[in-house]
Amino acid sequence: MRRWSFSVAVIFLALTNLLAAQVTSPEKFLKFKIGADRKLADWKQITRYFEKLSRESDRVVLEQIGRSTEGRPLLLVVISSPQNLQHRAQIQRAMKKLADPRMLAGSEKQQILQTMPAVVLFNCSIHSTEIAASQFSMQFAYQLASAQDPETREILDNVVTLLIPSPNPDGIDIVVDWYRNSLGKPHEGLGPPKLYHAYAGHDNNRDWYMLNLKETRAITRVLYKEWFPQIVYDLHQMGRSSARMVIPPFYQVTNPLIDPLIVREIMLIGGHMATALSAAGIKGVATESIYDMWWHGGFRTAPYFHNMVGLLTEAASAHIATPDTVHPNQLRGGRRGLPDVKKFQTNLPEPWTGGVWHLRDIIKMENVTTRSVLDVAARYRKMWLENFYLMGKRALERGRTQSPAAFIVPAKQHDPASARKMLEILMAQGVEVQQALQDFR
Repeated sequence: MRRWSFSVAVIFLALTNLLAAQVTSPEKFLKFKIGADRKLADWKQITRYFEKLSRESDRVVLEQIGRSTEGRPLLLVVISSPQNLQHRAQIQRAMKKLADPRMLAGSEKQQILQTMPAVVLFNCSIHSTEIAASQFSMQFAYQLASAQDPETREILDNVVTLLIPSPNPDGIDIVVDWYRNSLGKPHEGLGPPKLYHAYAGHDNNRDWYMLNLKETRAITRVLYKEWFPQIVYDLHQMGRSSARMVIPPFYQVTNPLIDPLIVREIMLIGGHMATALSAAGIKGVATESIYDMWWHGGFRTAPYFHNMVGLLTEAASAHIATPDTVHPNQLRGGRRGLPDVKKFQTNLPEPWTGGVWHLRDIIKMENVTTRSVLDVAARYRKMWLENFYLMGKRALERGRTQSPAAFIVPAKQHDPASARKMLEILMAQGVEVQQALQDFR
């Protein structure tokens, strides 16, 4: 019996290794390693890679959720176990019911908590000069699609990962085309001399409450109409002369209207990120600095009022994909929570003191932080679902016992078209709008 069991184990191992070998790596597809100096994939290459990955792996489903302002495909990559992917519609319905507990009947809540995976969304390179995450997205998906280790299998079984390689594919091509043409010239590594979104430029991350852009509207639908993720992680880059990465928890200015569970859960994930980065030997990681939880028009902050945990990391940039040499005297503190980035402090216990900074250094950090989020999501799957439900229940209770429970928009308006547009924007974000059948006072 033992000999037979061993034979089965050997066959299973050989089969899983064969399946992994059949999944094409980004390096093999692109003919260069992700994060290599002076090498970038454009949007067509990124799209074709995900098309190939979805054909080769039963863990990956590729969806086109719309088109960008200039007509490029907007991609949503859904990654999970084959069984979870087969039941995507059922999982979506369950998440919608947890988001609005009024929809739950009988023992339905407990059944969902016991059987359903958590949902986590990753958003890459909304700002196109912050290019690393869009490139890393391919490596991130490949690892989940091909790895056979127990930790990855736990993630696949317990989490549905939603990956947006970039919500601004137009900008990816603008930056990549400009960068490729700049190589070997005096302006190599500088940003392009045009907006990397035709209408909004950098302010495409200020549109998550107004929904003026095609890209914002498409992803808002994914967030608040289709998937209802418990965790939303937005990967960014910042300047080159501060900490190497700023991670949660955030600076202490927090909107008190956010459910306190959100604040606590951000601390949980941030602590896990920080521990993993330190264990990986990465220096210059700061917490509780620069970025706060006060303004709510951005990709990671608007979801707070949908009871979703919004995460942000900001990595120090290279010169797009060209290495940056940072001398110690170029490192500057003085921003909120970071008076001196070269000295030990509680929220920066391992300062980075200068050196050569590569695109691959950013990708190494993002590999650690994204995996940390998935580890926590898988390990505490039931907690994420239950807290998501609990925050929705609390919101409903506040509506019954506190004012305001609702707002009245009178039918008679000086500008009825603007009033209608406002209501359409609110409804697109999942706000419930009802129309009175008769006049009332």
